[in-house]
Amino acid sequence: MSSLPFSPQRQGEEGLSLSDEVILTSLALEGGIAWSLCHSKTSGETFIIARAASDEAAFQVTQLLKNEFALRHQLADSWAITPTGHTFYHGRYALIYPPFSFKTLTSLMRSPLPAITEFLSNAIKLCAPLSEMHLQGLIHGDIKPSNYFYDHDGAFRLSGFGLSSASAEALLHSRLPVSGGTLAYMSPEHTTRTPYRVNSLSDLYSLGIVLYELLTGKLPFMPAEGGYSEWVHLHIASDPCPPHFIRPDVPSVLSAIIMRLLAKLPENRYQSVAGLLADLRRCHGTLTEGGEIAEFTTGLRDTLSATDPSATLYASHPQAARLTAVLEKVSQSGTSCLVMITGAPGTGKSSLIFSALKHIQAEKVLLTVSKADRYSPVIPYALVTAALRSLTLHILGMPAAELTRWKSRILQAVGDCAGLAVNLVPELGLLLNLKSQTPTETDFVNAGAQFTLTACNLIKAFATAELPLVILIDDIHWADEASLHLFENLFKHHEAIPLMLIVTQRDLASLPCSLIHAHLTRLRHAANNVVEIMPEPLTVKAVARWLASVLHVRASTTTGLAQLIHEKTGGNPLFVQEFYQQAALDGLITSAKHTGKWSYDRKAIMARRYTENVASRVMQQLSVMPEQTKDLLGSLACLGGSGNLTLLSQVKYLTREEINDRLAPAVQAQLISLTGDNYAFTHDRVHETAFALIAAEAQNHLHYRAASQLAEQISHSEETMLCSVPFTISL
Repeated sequence: MSSLPFSPQRQGEEGLSLSDEVILTSLALEGGIAWSLCHSKTSGETFIIARAASDEAAFQVTQLLKNEFALRHQLADSWAITPTGHTFYHGRYALIYPPFSFKTLTSLMRSPLPAITEFLSNAIKLCAPLSEMHLQGLIHGDIKPSNYFYDHDGAFRLSGFGLSSASAEALLHSRLPVSGGTLAYMSPEHTTRTPYRVNSLSDLYSLGIVLYELLTGKLPFMPAEGGYSEWVHLHIASDPCPPHFIRPDVPSVLSAIIMRLLAKLPENRYQSVAGLLADLRRCHGTLTEGGEIAEFTTGLRDTLSATDPSATLYASHPQAARLTAVLEKVSQSGTSCLVMITGAPGTGKSSLIFSALKHIQAEKVLLTVSKADRYSPVIPYALVTAALRSLTLHILGMPAAELTRWKSRILQAVGDCAGLAVNLVPELGLLLNLKSQTPTETDFVNAGAQFTLTACNLIKAFATAELPLVILIDDIHWADEASLHLFENLFKHHEAIPLMLIVTQRDLASLPCSLIHAHLTRLRHAANNVVEIMPEPLTVKAVARWLASVLHVRASTTTGLAQLIHEKTGGNPLFVQEFYQQAALDGLITSAKHTGKWSYDRKAIMARRYTENVASRVMQQLSVMPEQTKDLLGSLACLGGSGNLTLLSQVKYLTREEINDRLAPAVQAQLISLTGDNYAFTHDRVHETAFALIAAEAQNHLHYRAASQLAEQISHSEETMLCSVPFTISL
C-alpha cells in the first residue's frame, strides 16, 4: 500500500484502502459527512478524509463525494478545499485532502455580533471564493456557513461541492432531479416548486441567508416545526424581516443589500457576485465612525455579459392569465378541467407554462410536473406513476400531523388495494407503512382494470378542496397508452374532483402519427371542461422587457433592438432566444460589464438569417463541435433525452473525467446540461439532431453493449426488476 494516501498518481480507478495503522481523530460531523484528521504511524504523514458518517447515509454521501471528486480539476487551492485523491475506509468511499486549518464560518456565528466594519470585511472575503467559482462556470448548490473554511490570514475557502455542477442554463426546464441542499439555506429554485432552474443566482440567495445570519445572529426564516414543506413555503412565499429592524445599528442601505440577495424571483436579486462586491466595498469605504453609510441605489454596477448562459427567456406570457383563471374556477367549483396547450415545436408552449407556473406555484395547490420522453421505454402507467411518486415524495416531507392526515385519506381511498398502490408507487410504502402486494393469477387477468382503478383513487385522494391538484405534463403526445387511457377514464367517470390537468402537445401537422392523434382526441372528448390554448408570439414589448433584464438597462432603451429581433423571429420564443445568443456570440450585441454600456450593430443583425430553421441552427452548432464531443452526444442521444452517465462510461470505456472533458464544449454551447452523474439535453430539437449523428449500424452496436451491461447488472441483483432500472434505449 502506498505511504502517500493522497497522491492521485498512486491510485487506480477504484482508489486505495487505508490500513488500520492510520490513526483517525474526529474533526466534525456535518450533513451526514464525517471529517477526520488522519495520521499514518508508518510514514508519519497527516491528511484529512471525508466519508459517510453512517451506513444509512452511505449511499447519498458517496454520490456527493464522487461528484466533488469529478469536479476537482476545476477547483483551485486558492479558493477551494480541493480533494487530491479518493480511498476506502472500513468499506466506505472517502475523499482525501492535504492538511488545512479546520475552522469554519459556523464558529464565527457563535461569537458576539460583529461590528458593522468587521461584518463588511468578512462579507467581502466571503464573496471572493464564490466569485472565483462562478468564473469557472460552476454552481455551488449548497452555500452555508459550514462549507466556508477560513485560514490563519482570514481568507475564506469553499468546500462541500457534492451538489455543484457545471451545467449551463437551458431554455426548457431541467429533466433532472434537483437536490435541495440544506433546508435553512436553500433557494426557492432548490425547492423545485418554481419554474426556475438552480443557477448562480441560487448561490447568491444562499449567500444572502449566510450574510443575514452573520449580521443579525438569526436566520431570516424560523419554522415552527422545521419540516420540509414548511421550509419550502418560507423560501417561496414568506418575506424576511429586514436586518435593520432586528439590529438597529445596521445602516438601511446595508439592510437593502441583504434583502436584495433574498428576493424570491432570481431576476430581482444581484445578478453577479461582482455587483454585490461593488456595493459592499462602497459600504465599507463610506462607513463613518458613527456607523452610518450614505444612501445609494444598489446594483448599479451589477451587469451580465451579453452572452451570459443564464440569460434564459422567462418572459411574462400574455396568455398565462388564462391558466390562472382556470385554476380559480377549478378551486371554486371542485370539478376537473383539462387544459391543452397546442403548437408546433418552438412556438412558445414552454414559455407559456413557465410564466403560468410563477402564479400557480404561489397558490394553495398540490403541483406535480412531468415530461413524456420520446425515447423512453414504453412502460405502462409510466407517466401517471411519475406524477404520483412526485406527489408522494412531497407529502413525505410534511410535518408529522399532516403526514397522519394524508395517510388516513389515502388508505381510505385505496381500501383493499393498498398493496397494489404500493406496487404502483413504491414511495407509498414509506407513507402507509405497507409492503407491496404480490400479484396472484387472478390479479394478472384483471391487472389493467385494477391498476386504473387504484391510480384513479390515488389521484382523487391527492385532489382536495383545500389543496386542488395540478398535474402538468409536457409533450403528452409521447405518453404511454395506459396513462392516456387512465386520464380518459378519470375525466369520464370522476368529474367532481378539484383537478386541473395541463398538457402540452404538438399541433396536428407535427404529431408523429394518426394513432397518437386519436388517443388525444378521445382524451379531449372524455373531459366535460376543456380549455384549448395556442401560444401567441411574444410582443415587441415582451422582448424589450426580456432584453432589459438580460442587459440590466431600462426597457425603453431596448425597444429598437427588440423590434429588430421581433421582425427576424416573428416573436417565436425559441427563435428569439437563439437569435439573441448567436448575435451576441458573433459580437453584434455587446455589453461592457463595468460601465453598464451596451450596443448592437443594426445593419449586421439585419443581414443575419439565424432563425430560418431551428433544426439547421442546432445542426450548425453541432457541426463545429470536436469529433469526440459529437460522438458522445450521439451516444447519449441513443440512451435517452436525460439519464445517468454511468452506463455511457461503461459502454464507451471512458472515465467520468474523460466524459466531462469531451462534453465540455457542448455544455458551454448549452446543448446539454450536466448535474452530478446525470445529463439532460436542453431541448428536444437538440436531442433529435444529436440522435441523427449516429449511423444505424453504430446505434445497433451501442444498443447491444448497453443491453449487455443492463443484463449483467440485473443478474447481480436478485431484487432488481427490469422496469425499475433507470435506463432507456432510443430506437
